[in-house]
Amino acid sequence: MRKIIKSKGVLMPFILKSIIINIVSSVVMLLIFSTLMYKLDLGDEYYKIFAFVSVGVTSFLTSLIAAKGYKNNILVMSILSNIILIVISIVNSIINADGISLLINIVITVLCSFLTSIINSKSTSKFKV
Repeated sequence: MRKIIKSKGVLMPFILKSIIINIVSSVVMLLIFSTLMYKLDLGDEYYKIFAFVSVGVTSFLTSLIAAKGYKNNILVMSILSNIILIVISIVNSIINADGISLLINIVITVLCSFLTSIINSKSTSKFKV
């Protein structure tokens, strides 16, 4: 397990890994949901719901994969891994002038990061024998 404070050269690979995971999982989730909307011939009222689900799944997967090897500050590392998703949500809400969806996206991202940090902390705990 790596510590982020004392290790040199750990932050940049973490940022690159989280950006790549974030982009790949976003593209895959949006591809799945757009195909689902096309095949089921759903209307425009469902795209916000699919967008929120896509943000949640992307946030969960990015935090789970990117912050897996760290034992200290797992919550901070989980939120840092999703910073690109938060920036994209802010830009999207500025362009669309929709503050409520920004708030929902940030809450979903933080909750998924928190859930992932709990899962990662349980898997990295050491057992005393």
